Amino acid sequence: MKQVMPRVRWLTHAWRQHREGLLLKHKLIIDADPGIGDAVAIITALLDPRLDVLGLTGTEGMVSGHQANCNLELLVNSVDVPKWPKIGWASAELLSNDEMALPLTRLNGPHGLGDMEIPCPLPHRRLDSAKVMVDLVKQYPNEITLVCLGPLTNVMMASELYPDFLIQLNKLIVLGGTLDAPGDATTTSEFNVYANPEAARFVLKSSATKILIPLEVQHKVSLTFSEFDRIQFDEKLPAHRLLSNLLSYALKSHRQYLGEEGIHLRELTPLAYMVRPDLFTTEGMAIDIETQGEITRGMTIFDRRSKRLWPINIAIATKVDAVGVRDYFSNVLSGRVLS
Repeated sequence: MKQVMPRVRWLTHAWRQHREGLLLKHKLIIDADPGIGDAVAIITALLDPRLDVLGLTGTEGMVSGHQANCNLELLVNSVDVPKWPKIGWASAELLSNDEMALPLTRLNGPHGLGDMEIPCPLPHRRLDSAKVMVDLVKQYPNEITLVCLGPLTNVMMASELYPDFLIQLNKLIVLGGTLDAPGDATTTSEFNVYANPEAARFVLKSSATKILIPLEVQHKVSLTFSEFDRIQFDEKLPAHRLLSNLLSYALKSHRQYLGEEGIHLRELTPLAYMVRPDLFTTEGMAIDIETQGEITRGMTIFDRRSKRLWPINIAIATKVDAVGVRDYFSNVLSGRVLS
C-alpha cells in the first residue's frame, strides 16, 4: 500500500495538471479587418474560455479602417464577455483597390457584416491600433500571441513605435500568403500580403517567433450548407444569433456570386492552432516578399533550392486537420472545450 499510494497521488496530480493545462488562458490580441470571416473568428475567440482576448485592433483591408472599428465595436457588444478587450482604431489608410472592392462587397455585404446596419459613433477617446498593441505587450512581455487576420500595417507601425515589440511577443500567427497555390488578389498574391507588401516583408522577415498559415491550408477548412444546418445554434444567445446570420449570409452570397456550395472558415485556423497545434503540420522555411514586381507584387517567395542560401526565418503550416478545426468551432459553441 505504501508503494501504491504515492503513485496514485502522482497520477491524480498529473491529471489535474493536464486538465488545468487545457484550460490555461492564452493571452491574445487579434488584428482584423472584419468582414464575415474575421467576425466569425473574433466571436469564437471571445466565447472560448481558453482564450483571453486582451485587445482587438482594426486595420484597413477587407473594409476601410473606420468601418473595421465600427464592426469590432458591434461584435464585442454582441458577446457577453466578463472583461471588455481594448479596442484599437486604424490610423493608416491603404490605397483602395477597385478591382477587389466589388467582389468583396458582394460576398461580405456593404459594411462587411452581411446585411446588418452598423451604427458607428466615434468614441470620446480613440486609441490607435498600434499604440494598443504596444501598451499590451509592454504590460505582458513574452506572454501575448498576436493573431493577424488582415494586412500587417499595424504590426509594422507598432514596431516603429517600440522596436522591441516583435521580439517581446510570445508568438505571431499570420493568416496570409501562398505556398504553392495561386493568389486570390492577383494571380500570384494573396490579399492580406498584397494589400501592404512592404509591411508584410518587414514583419515576416523579422526575428519574431512566427507562423504563417497560407491560403491553400486556410482553404482546407470549409463549411457547406448541410454542415451549417447541423450546427446547434442557441437562438436565445445574441452571439449565436449573430454567428448564424453571418454564416447564412456568406453561404448565400458565395452561391449567388461564385457558384460555390460552401464557404471557407479560414480565419478560424489561427485560433485552432493556439489551442490545438496537434491539428497542424508545420515546416521551417526561408521567406521573402516581392514588393516591386509589376505582376508579382505581394508574392510570397520561399528559398527551396537544394543548397538553400537564405536562413530559415519562419514556420509555415503545410497541412491541417480540417475536420478537427470544424470540431473546434462546434465545441466552442456548445461549451465542450475539453472535447
